[in-house]
Amino acid sequence: MPVNSRNRIAVNVVSSVIQVVMTGIVYFFVYRLLVIKLGVEILGVCSLIIATASISNLSNLGFSSAVIKYVAEYNAKGEADRINRLIYTSVISISIFFLILGAVIYLSAFLFIDRVINPEYKDLAMRILPISLAGLFFYTTGNVLTSGLEGLQKNYIRNFAYAIASVFYLLLAILMIPVSGLTGLALAQVIQTIIVFIISYYYLKRSVSGFGIKRLKWDHEIFRELFAYGYKIQVISICQMLTDPVTKILVSRFSGLTTLGFYEMASRVITQLRQIIAGMDQVTIPIVSHFQQTDKSTVRFIYEKGFSFIVFIVFPLFAGI
Repeated sequence: MPVNSRNRIAVNVVSSVIQVVMTGIVYFFVYRLLVIKLGVEILGVCSLIIATASISNLSNLGFSSAVIKYVAEYNAKGEADRINRLIYTSVISISIFFLILGAVIYLSAFLFIDRVINPEYKDLAMRILPISLAGLFFYTTGNVLTSGLEGLQKNYIRNFAYAIASVFYLLLAILMIPVSGLTGLALAQVIQTIIVFIISYYYLKRSVSGFGIKRLKWDHEIFRELFAYGYKIQVISICQMLTDPVTKILVSRFSGLTTLGFYEMASRVITQLRQIIAGMDQVTIPIVSHFQQTDKSTVRFIYEKGFSFIVFIVFPLFAGI
């Protein structure tokens, strides 16, 4: 493998670990502030609403993962125009599906949320849900842009965007939770996702020749290509994604919001530690896609080294929990 590719992987891995650790620290202080100011039960409400809104991520259709793969391939071939049409088609398609699914989720919550949450919190939950959906909209569409950066092997920019947004999220939470409570936290999350969207768009525009949303058109051929690859990943994503909302709904229904609040804090610790491993492994996807087009003999080397490194890290990390 060329030295510059190894250096790029090293930079992306290190920046990924730093970003995950920073995010974990931010959530620690945000949860601590939320529990002190509003109580564990309100954290349970927050957890349930976010889990419910996260079902709208099904609108992704696996496109984010497909974007990483195809951007890496098109970049290896020098096809900047196809990268532009790929990203634009992904953003528009996901936006349409999200708006439809988001409306269904809100209507379903309006009809059934009182069956899984204390009646006293129903109004609060319905006030927070549309704000959470708005945040997830920017997160989901912004995820296409960050996937484009990953496909260009610029994971460090993606990690930079998330790290900066996390710091702003913490500062906004400190300012807004005492004033607006859970509504303030939800608004802070929306601003966080908008920051990631703006930073990702800016750097993608600088990285890809001719990139600009206004100048592009939706491409039916690329949509079929994205869907053909993405739906296979989406089957796995659906199983993983529904686990969190279903678990939290059941915990809230049978054990109450206080138990759910403690469950949220405990599961967040595990998730952040897992994300360290996932983040390090994620950087190999665009590298493999790139060398699949230019030098297939390198792909085996990347997998062997990547897998041995992950195995070396994962056992002591999770044993230490």
